[in-house]
Order: sequence, then structure tokens, then C-alpha cells
Amino acid sequence: MSLEQPLSAGRPGLNAPVPAPLGRLAFAALFVLLGFLAATCYALWIGSHGAPWPWNDFMYDSNFSGEDLFISVRVAAHLNPYFYKAMYCPFTYLVLHAFRDCLTQNLFSGYLRLSEACYILVSGLAAYMAFGRSWTALAAAFLLSVIALASYPLQFALDRGNLEALLGVVCFLSVLLLYEDRPIAAALVLSLAIAVKIYPVALCVLFWARGQRKAAVLAVLAAFGLTVLGLVSLVGGLGPNVLGMLKGLEQYREGGIRGLMTMKYCADPYNFLRVIGIGFRAKKISFLSTVLPNMVRFYPVFSIPAAVACSSYALWSTAPFHRRLLAVTLVLMLFPYAANDYKLVYLISVLWFMAVAPEPWTRLDRVAFLALCLLLIPKNYLFLYLNVSFSCLISPLLMMGLLATLALDRGSWPAKKAA
Repeated sequence: MSLEQPLSAGRPGLNAPVPAPLGRLAFAALFVLLGFLAATCYALWIGSHGAPWPWNDFMYDSNFSGEDLFISVRVAAHLNPYFYKAMYCPFTYLVLHAFRDCLTQNLFSGYLRLSEACYILVSGLAAYMAFGRSWTALAAAFLLSVIALASYPLQFALDRGNLEALLGVVCFLSVLLLYEDRPIAAALVLSLAIAVKIYPVALCVLFWARGQRKAAVLAVLAAFGLTVLGLVSLVGGLGPNVLGMLKGLEQYREGGIRGLMTMKYCADPYNFLRVIGIGFRAKKISFLSTVLPNMVRFYPVFSIPAAVACSSYALWSTAPFHRRLLAVTLVLMLFPYAANDYKLVYLISVLWFMAVAPEPWTRLDRVAFLALCLLLIPKNYLFLYLNVSFSCLISPLLMMGLLATLALDRGSWPAKKAA
């Protein structure tokens, strides 16, 4: 980029123009910081009046901080996770087994430091790839680090001890390498994410769109190899562990997708319909209380065509890289059902590529960028029935708004040839 100023040239003067990417990143960083501070002050204020959780905190119950990590490591301790109806893929437990003897506090502290360090390092790498060794790169790395570390989804994931915090940065690194035309390294990095939680495989569509088909296949095959390695290494061998993994995925579908707790911390249309349906049922609005549960039941009828449309947009439109990445990331988060709040960490990479995009922004880009900023801040101010926050209505609408920006981008499709 022509925006860079080498470090050897000294600090830029006070009157030097601020590059457009830095202005966008500065806006996002300030927006995310203010959003986080506002939510924190509100939670402290309402807590000072004696309000209990969840009104006095926008995170999960503080009594369960790090619970996802602690449970996963305990389950992995004896290399027999599916005996305990575990819900992760086998390679995950093979890795977590190495931490079985760590003290609880040391384990959680190490997880927090590792996650935060990874985001800072990848922020620096992203800035270096975009601007080289320059003052612009240092400023961009700092601003991206602030955006990531102060964002609600990352803080929520860290508070829960969820592996999504690390998967978000792994997928970010993979996309950076792909953009820099290092497809083999990008594929191997992505395979780690796929082997932990299957849905990052959606990013293979982006590989395909960039003409890196062999790398996309490599990512899938490498992830499959890691999965088989996990299955044969766990107690019981290949067959019983395959059945155990399938049962664990079914349990996740019942508890992690259809459970009431999931509904309270989600940003997807599926749980949006559930929240609205329960509300209408409570108000005894008979028609809507009947229609909405049926829409939820047939949700894949809507979500599958949406996923196909987003994938087609990424593959065949002439849209710039950041819009194709947005399309694929929406598939990763929304398909087939739930997008828990911590899955919003995948939007950090979209925001970065949108901010540093060399192409002039359209009105749709501005709308999408603002929606991304809003999704990265906590919005748990008002609560509805069943202790469900107003965020469960706002965030899905923002996600649908992002889908709408893609649907309205008709100019990125090749014009039809005249007969």
C-alpha cells in the first residue's frame, strides 16, 4: 500500500494526513472501547442498587468463569471423553489431555494469557502484511489489538474459557496467509480449526474463490487426518469413538442449540424466532404463537438456501475480498442453527479486511462496517421474559442486516450477456 511510511523516515509530522484505514480502525477502536465501558458502568450502577445476575453483568454467571475449559480438560484427563458424553471433536481432547495435571487457576490464567498474546501477535502480523515496517503498521496493530481485546465476543469467550477465543485467531491467521498467497500454510492452519470444531470448514469456500482448490482439499484432508488420529488414540479405538462423537454432536444439538440457556446468549435468526415465539405465547397471541414455532421447526428450509447464496456470492461474484470474507464468515457462524455470542469473534477478521480494503467503500460497506462495530459491543441493557436480554433481538437483526448488504450488492455480479 502507498499509505505506509518507513520507520527509518522518523515519526510522521502532526500535520501529516491520516490514512483512511487508520481512520476506520480508530473509529472502530473508539466505538468498541466506549461500548464496553458504557456496558461496564451500567452493570456496576445497576448492581449497586442490589440487582442480581444477569442484570448486573453482561457476561455469563461469574460463578462459572472458565467452566467450558475446566470441564473439557477434566473430560480429556483419561482419554475417554465420549464416556462422559463429550461434545468436542476427538483431536481437541487429545490436545487438552496434555494439560490434565495443571492446577485450575494456572490453567485458566495460562489460557487467558495465551489467547490475548495470540491476538496481539496476529494483529501485529496483519499490520505488517498490510503496511510493512512503518509507523502506520504500528498504529494499525495497536488499534486492531484494542478492537480485539475490548470486544464483547472475545471477552465473553475468555470468561467462559471457550476454545472459540483461540479458534477465532487461528482462522484470522489462516485468512491472512491466504490473502498473502501462502495457500499451503493457510490450509494447514485452517485444518487445526476444522479438527477442533467442524464448521470452520466453511472458509474452504474462500480458498476455492481465490483459485486455491488444492489448498482447500488439503485443509479438509489434514483435518480429517487429525480427527482420525484423535479417534484411534482415545480409549476404545476407532469404532466406539466414532459412535461416541456422533452422540456428543447430537447432545450438543439438543442442549447447545435447542436449550434455553443458549437462547440467552445468541446472535442468530434461529434463536431470534424462538425468543419472539415464546413472547407471543406468553401474551397468548394465538396466530403468531403457532406460526413462529413452525418456522423454527423448518428453519433449515431458510438457512440452507441462505448458506448456498452466501457461498455462491463468495465464489462467483466480482466483489472485493472483504465482502467475500463476510459472506463466508456468515455461513461459518449461522449455519446450520446457532451463533453463540462468542462466535462473533470471527467478525474481527472481517472488520480488519474491510478497514484496510484498497477499494473505495460503497454505502453498503459503510452500513456493514457500522453493523460489525455494533456486534462487537455488549448490548445487555434491557431484559425480557426468561431473563433473556434485549441483545438477543438486536444482534440477530444486525446479522440479518449484514446478509441484506450482500443481497443488495447486485453490482458485484457479472452482467448478463445480451442475446
